[in-house]
Amino acid sequence: MSSDWVTTRNAILDIFKKALASGWNTLSDNAKEQISELAAIAQDIDANKDEMDAQARKQLLDNQAEAIKNVLLAEKIIAETIIIKAINDAVDVILKNAPKLFL
Repeated sequence: MSSDWVTTRNAILDIFKKALASGWNTLSDNAKEQISELAAIAQDIDANKDEMDAQARKQLLDNQAEAIKNVLLAEKIIAETIIIKAINDAVDVILKNAPKLFL
């Protein structure tokens, strides 16, 4: 039975778009690439399923799922770092404008 891999890929993208909501625009370029790769790996497994055992098929999917997780977590860390820097910069501005505020 042949699968519709374009529909599958789009369904995966929709799942991530909903899960990430407002953060999707920030993450979309890297996430789309990794999600497309996940769908491509699934398609390759389907095409070559007779040549690999269940463990090998699962390992391929697990490896790509881990790659997606790493991309998303890296983006989260970058976003958190930017936010922390912005907060620190804001506090510095407050302290410069009101140096006796905390004395």
